[in-house]
Amino acid sequence: PLARLHLIIRTTPGKIPSYKVDDLENRLVAAARSWTDNLSDALVAQYGEEKGLGILDRFAGAFDAGYRGHYGANQALQDIGKIETLVADGGIGMTLYRPADTPANRIRFKVYHPERSIPLSDALPLFEHMGFRVVDEVPHEVRLRQDQDRMIMIHDFGLESKDGAGVDMDSIRENFQDAFVRVWRGEIESDGLNALVSGVGLTWREVVILRAYAKYLRQAGIAFSQAYMEQTLAANAKITRRIVDLFVTLFDPGPRGSKAGTTARNRSAKANRIKANIAKGLDAVVSADEDRILRRFLNAVDSTLRTNFYQTTEDGGQKSYLSFKLNSRAIEELPLPRPLYEIFVYSPRIEGIHLRFGMV
Repeated sequence: PLARLHLIIRTTPGKIPSYKVDDLENRLVAAARSWTDNLSDALVAQYGEEKGLGILDRFAGAFDAGYRGHYGANQALQDIGKIETLVADGGIGMTLYRPADTPANRIRFKVYHPERSIPLSDALPLFEHMGFRVVDEVPHEVRLRQDQDRMIMIHDFGLESKDGAGVDMDSIRENFQDAFVRVWRGEIESDGLNALVSGVGLTWREVVILRAYAKYLRQAGIAFSQAYMEQTLAANAKITRRIVDLFVTLFDPGPRGSKAGTTARNRSAKANRIKANIAKGLDAVVSADEDRILRRFLNAVDSTLRTNFYQTTEDGGQKSYLSFKLNSRAIEELPLPRPLYEIFVYSPRIEGIHLRFGMV
């Protein structure tokens, strides 16, 4: 129950460094405390004594030795919060963070997965498509022995931007995590367009707009592969952002109760300003192929008459598919014979087009 450690330290007379006894004693006390002691203090400070000690009772022996050696009590506190939410609500948990002294082009991303580990062959392509290289991956098992020996797997991925650019973690966090979980659930496709979330700052739904137009252009006979179109959109971030802005300006119905005439005039004026801005940006594009691709996207959006993008389901959710009606006569390089209208429908499960050659 009681021990004393006596240290004899050889020094050079006259060259003993300055020190404070209280500081040394405090550091020795901290070093002598166990990882569980520190976790207990953190939980009590966060939740109060009764609830904090209750959580400690569940998690004190849940973390493996590798985890305790790698993470401190404050990091464990955050992980416990994620695990508690996962256990209550199901699904997966996520945390995007950057440790101290980490280069600006690197971040870390924790994925909390119940019952089993994630196959790396499933996870790595998702990060690659989102514009990152996976530098390392550190797995840890968390076993909640008082919860029917339930296991939660923590995968801590080290990510590095492909182009070496710095990552503004705070600005992309919400969009990045939202896009990742929707890809994981199969609600959106995993392809190179997802790099626009971190590279351009688009939301996953805005990326779906560009993906749907890319699929349409492929059916319309564009000469370029989807991979090349993905690279072009990512390489011309400002123009890509403005193309999405043009779509939003043309079709966002705006708040209810606004005057239709005023809204239409404002929308038209703003759309013209955006198109002029895009045209100015296109003048600076060096590659003829990239210029052609960007102009085809611009032309497709500008030739769109209607869309269901802003419609909702009966429960107020977002529809799982995107459709838009096109003025086919205005579509550039469309093969003959050109129909009067096309209605293109896209989702991760199906894509198709309805051609109308005359008025109904």
